[in-house]
Amino acid sequence: MLKIEKFKPTNYIIAGSSGDMAGVLKKSLKIFEGKSGGKFYYRGIDPKIYQRYSENRENLMRLVRKNLARAMGETKTRDRENKQQVLFASLPIELFKNANAIQGGNRAKLASIFGCSGTGFSETLVVHLSSIQHDAAQLLDFFSGPVLGIHQLYGPLVDPAGQTAIITHTPKKQSHHLYEASHQWTRDFLESAGHNYVIDLSVEQHDKMMANIQFLSHSFFLIAASLVQKNYQADSYQAEKLDKFSFLKEVLEMSQRILNQTSHVPRNIALNNTYNQALFEEWTSAIGALRGGQDIENIIMKILQQTNKVILNYLEKISISKTDLKAIATPISRTRDGMILDLQNYPIDVCEGGNNFSLNNALADYGEALKSEENYRKWFEELGQFFPDKKTNSSPGIIKKYEKIYYGN
Repeated sequence: MLKIEKFKPTNYIIAGSSGDMAGVLKKSLKIFEGKSGGKFYYRGIDPKIYQRYSENRENLMRLVRKNLARAMGETKTRDRENKQQVLFASLPIELFKNANAIQGGNRAKLASIFGCSGTGFSETLVVHLSSIQHDAAQLLDFFSGPVLGIHQLYGPLVDPAGQTAIITHTPKKQSHHLYEASHQWTRDFLESAGHNYVIDLSVEQHDKMMANIQFLSHSFFLIAASLVQKNYQADSYQAEKLDKFSFLKEVLEMSQRILNQTSHVPRNIALNNTYNQALFEEWTSAIGALRGGQDIENIIMKILQQTNKVILNYLEKISISKTDLKAIATPISRTRDGMILDLQNYPIDVCEGGNNFSLNNALADYGEALKSEENYRKWFEELGQFFPDKKTNSSPGIIKKYEKIYYGN
């Protein structure tokens, strides 16, 4: 008779950097903590310390290893009887991406970074948190315990209730004796935190979807901001000068929501997904030929129309149900797609001839920014400086407006 394995962890460790992913997870864990009865260990790296170490990736590896090994060692020492535990690893995408090179090409050594490479951790579930899953999944295949990825599709200021979380599967770990039980535990954890949708995807499906809902969504709003910057007769943006352009002002509010973040967050989304480049080329080809029309608001509307065509073509190639496609979205991508749906109710001038409002220049600058981390940081921060007054950001109201349209169709 087949033995049914059980996974009932008693220790929960969240360790790594103190970024947005860690903040989102901590909110869900706080909800879960009151129900679980287990012991919780929070071992975040102070952002200032992290920033100092991040300039040297080898030193960063040592810092992460020290931080995680301490957390794992504490649980092993304090609770010798109960081996089943969960390590939530919230680490920057670039750390996973560069770990292989730093370790001399031997990924089998990489588990030592986390301080849990021995057989004594074969019942430790490692859950990596990342907006791009490929590199983490590949790296963690060598762990002795089960491995899963999760991605909660919202920021740390958003309540988990009603939101979407994705679970991704590390292919080589699916034969682990605790894999099914730990997967069920992960689903139960996310559902208990209030997520409306918990969706299972392959790593490939996840990263292809993120190219659209994260990278392309960010790209639209950032290009809109860049267009305004290039055609605005002032040194900085003043919303009251665009009173007649209500739609444009809403778009720019969303642009500012992205520009409010530190540059490494959108940079990591833009530079670390292998599926971004092909989608970016298709998108720029579709919108690069647009011309002026009546005003800059009109050209941005036309960009959205062309973006919709690119998205529909792209999603046809990904084998995901329509229900899941609707659920796999971030507040920013739902706003973009709600705007697309809303535009169907309004006539838009045909963009033929005339000035192209520096669109090609804006796309060229963005393309250069995507070539390196330093290029992106400089481009992003210069664009952010054009929008100095971001304290009055009203994007939550705009998101609510367009999410209603998004879910109503």
